Amino acid sequence: MDNGKLKNNKDFHALSYLMTKAITCAIADIGSASGQHLSINSIKIGQIKSSDVPDLLGDSESLAIGNYSTLSGEISGHIMIAHKPDLVLKIMNINPEVLSSLDEKGQCTIGEIENTLCKGFIKTMEDMLLIPLHASSSVVLVDKITALLNIAFNEFLHENDNVFVAETMITTNGQFFQDRFIIMMDPVFTQRGQQITAKV
Repeated sequence: MDNGKLKNNKDFHALSYLMTKAITCAIADIGSASGQHLSINSIKIGQIKSSDVPDLLGDSESLAIGNYSTLSGEISGHIMIAHKPDLVLKIMNINPEVLSSLDEKGQCTIGEIENTLCKGFIKTMEDMLLIPLHASSSVVLVDKITALLNIAFNEFLHENDNVFVAETMITTNGQFFQDRFIIMMDPVFTQRGQQITAKV
Protein backbone atom coordinates (compact mmCIF):
# COMPACT_ATOMS: atom_id res chain seq x y z
CA MET A 1 0.00 0.00 0.00
CA ASP A 2 1.44 3.32 -1.10
CA ASN A 3 1.20 6.02 1.53
CA GLY A 4 1.58 8.75 -1.08
CA LYS A 5 2.97 12.21 -0.73
CA LEU A 6 2.17 12.60 2.98
CA LYS A 7 4.20 9.57 4.07
CA ASN A 8 7.01 10.15 6.57
CA ASN A 9 6.18 13.75 7.34
CA LYS A 10 4.29 15.47 10.11
CA ASP A 11 1.16 15.93 7.98
CA PHE A 12 0.76 12.21 7.39
CA HIS A 13 1.45 11.35 11.04
CA ALA A 14 -1.13 13.86 12.23
CA LEU A 15 -3.79 12.58 9.84
CA SER A 16 -2.88 8.96 10.58
CA TYR A 17 -3.40 9.66 14.28
CA LEU A 18 -6.80 11.22 13.57
CA MET A 19 -7.94 8.28 11.40
CA THR A 20 -6.70 5.70 13.91
CA LYS A 21 -8.61 7.31 16.78
CA ALA A 22 -11.76 7.84 14.72
CA ILE A 23 -11.98 4.29 13.37
CA THR A 24 -11.11 2.77 16.77
CA CYS A 25 -13.83 4.76 18.55
CA ALA A 26 -16.37 4.02 15.82
CA ILE A 27 -15.78 0.26 16.04
CA ALA A 28 -16.11 0.38 19.83
CA ASP A 29 -19.42 2.25 19.44
CA ILE A 30 -20.71 -0.45 17.07
CA GLY A 31 -19.80 -3.08 19.63
CA SER A 32 -21.72 -1.26 22.36
CA ALA A 33 -24.77 -0.70 20.15
CA SER A 34 -24.87 -4.32 18.91
CA GLY A 35 -24.19 -5.90 22.30
CA GLN A 36 -21.00 -7.50 21.04
CA HIS A 37 -17.50 -6.94 22.29
CA LEU A 38 -15.66 -5.46 19.33
CA SER A 39 -12.14 -4.15 19.58
CA ILE A 40 -9.37 -3.35 17.14
CA ASN A 41 -6.39 -5.60 17.70
CA SER A 42 -4.24 -3.74 15.16
CA ILE A 43 -4.67 -0.89 12.70
CA LYS A 44 -2.46 0.49 9.96
CA ILE A 45 -3.20 3.73 8.12
CA GLY A 46 -2.03 4.39 4.58
CA GLN A 47 -2.91 6.38 1.49
CA ILE A 48 -3.71 5.42 -2.08
CA LYS A 49 -5.05 7.16 -5.14
CA SER A 50 -8.83 7.01 -5.23
CA SER A 51 -8.64 5.30 -8.63
CA ASP A 52 -6.84 2.35 -6.96
CA VAL A 53 -9.63 1.67 -4.44
CA PRO A 54 -11.38 -1.14 -6.42
CA ASP A 55 -8.19 -3.22 -6.45
CA LEU A 56 -7.86 -2.86 -2.69
CA LEU A 57 -11.40 -4.04 -1.97
CA GLY A 58 -11.33 -7.00 -4.33
CA ASP A 59 -12.20 -5.86 -7.84
CA SER A 60 -14.58 -3.49 -9.60
CA GLU A 61 -17.44 -6.00 -9.31
CA SER A 62 -17.00 -6.65 -5.59
CA LEU A 63 -19.78 -5.59 -3.25
CA ALA A 64 -18.90 -2.99 -0.65
CA ILE A 65 -20.80 -0.90 1.88
CA GLY A 66 -20.64 2.88 1.63
CA ASN A 67 -21.68 5.47 4.18
CA TYR A 68 -22.03 8.99 2.79
CA SER A 69 -22.65 12.19 4.80
CA THR A 70 -22.59 15.92 4.26
CA LEU A 71 -20.99 17.90 7.09
CA SER A 72 -21.54 21.55 7.89
CA GLY A 73 -20.35 23.95 10.54
CA GLU A 74 -17.15 25.94 10.84
CA ILE A 75 -15.95 23.92 7.86
CA SER A 76 -18.22 22.08 5.44
CA GLY A 77 -17.84 19.20 3.05
CA HIS A 78 -18.52 15.56 2.35
CA ILE A 79 -17.26 12.28 3.75
CA MET A 80 -17.70 8.70 2.62
CA ILE A 81 -16.50 5.61 4.48
CA ALA A 82 -16.52 2.49 2.32
CA HIS A 83 -15.48 -0.98 3.42
CA LYS A 84 -15.68 -4.65 2.66
CA PRO A 85 -18.77 -6.24 4.24
CA ASP A 86 -16.82 -8.43 6.69
CA LEU A 87 -17.76 -6.38 9.77
CA VAL A 88 -21.48 -6.43 8.98
CA LEU A 89 -21.41 -10.13 8.07
CA LYS A 90 -19.86 -10.99 11.44
CA ILE A 91 -22.28 -8.89 13.48
CA MET A 92 -25.35 -10.13 11.60
CA ASN A 93 -24.02 -13.70 11.31
CA ILE A 94 -24.95 -14.00 7.64
CA ASN A 95 -23.24 -15.31 4.52
CA PRO A 96 -21.92 -12.96 1.81
CA GLU A 97 -24.30 -14.48 -0.75
CA VAL A 98 -27.38 -13.02 0.94
CA LEU A 99 -26.01 -9.52 1.45
CA SER A 100 -27.54 -8.08 -1.73
CA SER A 101 -30.97 -9.68 -1.17
CA LEU A 102 -31.74 -8.88 2.46
CA ASP A 103 -35.29 -8.17 3.56
CA GLU A 104 -36.31 -4.83 5.06
CA LYS A 105 -35.32 -5.88 8.57
CA GLY A 106 -31.85 -6.89 7.40
CA GLN A 107 -31.40 -3.65 5.50
CA CYS A 108 -32.42 -1.67 8.59
CA THR A 109 -29.83 -3.55 10.65
CA ILE A 110 -27.09 -2.64 8.17
CA GLY A 111 -28.28 0.96 8.30
CA GLU A 112 -28.06 1.00 12.09
CA ILE A 113 -24.54 -0.45 12.07
CA GLU A 114 -23.36 2.02 9.43
CA ASN A 115 -24.98 5.02 11.12
CA THR A 116 -23.20 4.10 14.34
CA LEU A 117 -19.92 3.83 12.44
CA CYS A 118 -20.40 7.23 10.83
CA LYS A 119 -21.53 9.00 14.01
CA GLY A 120 -18.61 7.59 16.01
CA PHE A 121 -16.13 8.64 13.34
CA ILE A 122 -17.51 12.17 13.03
CA LYS A 123 -17.76 12.65 16.82
CA THR A 124 -14.07 11.79 17.14
CA MET A 125 -13.27 14.24 14.34
CA GLU A 126 -15.17 16.93 16.22
CA ASP A 127 -13.29 16.24 19.45
CA MET A 128 -9.87 16.20 17.80
CA LEU A 129 -10.37 19.12 15.42
CA LEU A 130 -12.04 21.15 18.18
CA ILE A 131 -14.89 22.24 15.92
CA PRO A 132 -18.60 21.40 15.81
CA LEU A 133 -19.61 19.34 12.79
CA HIS A 134 -23.27 18.93 11.90
CA ALA A 135 -23.83 15.79 9.87
CA SER A 136 -26.74 15.12 7.55
CA SER A 137 -28.50 11.80 7.83
CA SER A 138 -26.04 9.37 6.31
CA VAL A 139 -26.93 7.52 3.11
CA VAL A 140 -26.00 3.84 3.36
CA LEU A 141 -25.44 1.92 0.13
CA VAL A 142 -24.62 -1.72 -0.58
CA ASP A 143 -23.30 -1.74 -4.12
CA LYS A 144 -20.32 -2.43 -6.34
CA ILE A 145 -17.30 -0.45 -5.22
CA THR A 146 -17.17 1.32 -8.59
CA ALA A 147 -20.72 2.62 -8.06
CA LEU A 148 -19.78 3.99 -4.65
CA LEU A 149 -16.71 5.66 -6.11
CA ASN A 150 -18.76 7.26 -8.86
CA ILE A 151 -20.88 8.98 -6.22
CA ALA A 152 -17.76 10.30 -4.49
CA PHE A 153 -16.25 11.42 -7.82
CA ASN A 154 -19.44 13.25 -8.78
CA GLU A 155 -19.67 15.02 -5.42
CA PHE A 156 -16.19 15.82 -4.15
CA LEU A 157 -13.38 13.50 -5.25
CA HIS A 158 -11.14 13.37 -8.29
CA GLU A 159 -9.38 10.26 -9.57
CA ASN A 160 -5.95 11.61 -8.60
CA ASP A 161 -6.99 12.48 -5.06
CA ASN A 162 -5.44 10.59 -2.17
CA VAL A 163 -7.78 8.67 0.12
CA PHE A 164 -7.01 7.05 3.43
CA VAL A 165 -7.04 3.31 4.04
CA ALA A 166 -7.40 1.77 7.49
CA GLU A 167 -6.29 -1.87 7.50
CA THR A 168 -7.74 -3.37 10.66
CA MET A 169 -7.67 -6.62 12.57
CA ILE A 170 -10.83 -6.76 14.67
CA THR A 171 -11.60 -9.04 17.60
CA THR A 172 -15.12 -10.20 18.45
CA ASN A 173 -16.04 -12.98 20.85
CA GLY A 174 -12.50 -14.33 20.77
CA GLN A 175 -12.38 -14.45 16.97
CA PHE A 176 -10.25 -12.31 14.66
CA PHE A 177 -11.18 -10.98 11.25
CA GLN A 178 -9.82 -8.34 8.90
CA ASP A 179 -11.63 -5.40 7.41
CA ARG A 180 -10.47 -2.53 5.25
CA PHE A 181 -11.99 0.96 5.54
CA ILE A 182 -11.59 3.52 2.77
CA ILE A 183 -11.98 7.04 4.12
CA MET A 184 -12.80 9.63 1.47
CA MET A 185 -13.34 13.24 2.45
CA ASP A 186 -13.22 16.77 1.15
CA PRO A 187 -9.68 18.23 1.22
CA VAL A 188 -10.84 20.87 3.70
CA PHE A 189 -10.97 18.19 6.41
CA THR A 190 -7.54 16.78 5.67
CA GLN A 191 -6.10 20.30 5.63
CA ARG A 192 -7.59 20.96 9.06
CA GLY A 193 -6.46 17.56 10.30
CA GLN A 194 -2.84 18.33 9.42
CA GLN A 195 -2.89 20.93 12.20
CA ILE A 196 -3.30 18.24 14.86
CA THR A 197 -0.21 17.61 16.93
CA ALA A 198 0.47 13.93 16.31
CA LYS A 199 0.99 11.79 19.37
CA VAL A 200 2.35 8.75 17.57
